[in-house]
Amino acid sequence: MLAFFLNSCIIFSMNAFSFEPLAANHFSLLHKWMQHPHVWQWWGEGRSWSFHDIQEKYHSYTLGYKIEKGEKKAIFPFVVHFQDRPIGFIQVYDAYDFPRDGFHVKEIWNDLSQSLAALDFYIGEPECIGMGLGAEILKAFLESHVFQYFNACLVDPDKNNKVAIKAYAKASFSTLQELESSIVMIARKEEKKNPIIIFGSARSNGNTLQAIRTVIKDQPVPIVDLKDLNIAHYDYNYGNTKDDFISLAEKMVQHNPIILATPVYWYSMSALMKTFIDRWSDLLDIRKDIGRRLTNKELYVITSYGESIPKGFEDAFSQTCEYLDMQYKGCLYFYSGDDSERSRKNDLLTERFSNQIFSRTALSID
Repeated sequence: MLAFFLNSCIIFSMNAFSFEPLAANHFSLLHKWMQHPHVWQWWGEGRSWSFHDIQEKYHSYTLGYKIEKGEKKAIFPFVVHFQDRPIGFIQVYDAYDFPRDGFHVKEIWNDLSQSLAALDFYIGEPECIGMGLGAEILKAFLESHVFQYFNACLVDPDKNNKVAIKAYAKASFSTLQELESSIVMIARKEEKKNPIIIFGSARSNGNTLQAIRTVIKDQPVPIVDLKDLNIAHYDYNYGNTKDDFISLAEKMVQHNPIILATPVYWYSMSALMKTFIDRWSDLLDIRKDIGRRLTNKELYVITSYGESIPKGFEDAFSQTCEYLDMQYKGCLYFYSGDDSERSRKNDLLTERFSNQIFSRTALSID
């Protein structure tokens, strides 16, 4: 990775944006941008910056490193171009190489199997502020320069920097932890579709399983039947940690999307499914390392019903996703009654639902 950045003299273009490795002839740009209040407020460190200060700070950056505690640490700075015009600055580095203000990276990111970058970014040209460019620049940079080498990327904007926080959120950064003065946000490399189905029904071979099989067709999707597991009710004292919940949760977060399948029982999900979701509270308390990995996961629901679609059936699922920063993608309502006309529509509904999960072209239903 180091050789790529240090030897790259080519501007990497994606749509209207390109990223040019920082060079000494850019210092006058950085100095100009540092005079603007919207940059100085967050990058000025409470002092004025002369051209000499810029040279002194960024000279080693142009060589691909920064001195941190007497050691050379790799850092990769770029000037952002929009429609061939330089408008801002962005840099990326290994998040573990440089200390953060107010927290240690290892305290909030303990999955050592997943590499973590950090980046810093600003738009320097005042007339380019408020055009919605920030999020698009970040998306392009993540795709072209970050996720080629890292599994995830960290930013920690000041709580008062509302413009930056909004841009990061639009670029798919989600809040990992809120600190006293900053918000730690993470964007993750998009995973390949690797769905898992967690199935909760009093009947293992009923209409809900039929709905599942109609959706997945011949796809090799693992199906976990909650009826085969020992998952106890939520316990405030966590006396049930030796049951099957944690092992299932560890398996679940290795997949994306997560598909929950349950029949409609008395206008809601099954008791098996409700008990399973209640236990997600464990992932917010005693197993936060698993819970954090739910961030940005997609969640789908499959249900079978015999009379009418119950009001508010999806609320528990969608609000759970909202609380956990997951993406709720919708529910398939599979009709299991005796009306032949409604039964025929199942094929169209399951085809569209399947297309959405497996990224095929979706069908429209009038």
